[in-house]
Amino acid sequence: MDQTDLRSILKNPGGGSSSFLDTRLDDYIVEWKRIDGGTKVPDPETFAGNVLIPAGGNSTLLNYPYMSRTAVLRAPLDQLLPFNGGIDRETGRSEIRCQATVTYRGRTLSGQPVRGVGSFGMTFLYSAATQAVVGRVN
Repeated sequence: MDQTDLRSILKNPGGGSSSFLDTRLDDYIVEWKRIDGGTKVPDPETFAGNVLIPAGGNSTLLNYPYMSRTAVLRAPLDQLLPFNGGIDRETGRSEIRCQATVTYRGRTLSGQPVRGVGSFGMTFLYSAATQAVVGRVN
């Protein structure tokens, strides 16, 4: 995805703010679920975060990955490549539709653990123009 917006929500908004409540995003975990009737999914992956989200504010992630390049070459997405038949064996379709659940993990500057969860849909298909499996956000 080109852009992801992260928002810090204070437990006690009326309790004041401090830079100690700013959150450093340590990492995020991406887990996939099929939404097209198939059962085989890409493996979960963990990515480094390294962004600061101000207390009660927002930060934008630009071009952060949600799947590694090597994951596209592994099951089940490898079935979409022409030399593997170009068809998902479970659904008989030329695309694989998934939903990603992303768990963002970090700590406030005072050391308290912080966690947030988001999700998005993704359709994977083979692109003859790029000669690779590509994804498009639903």
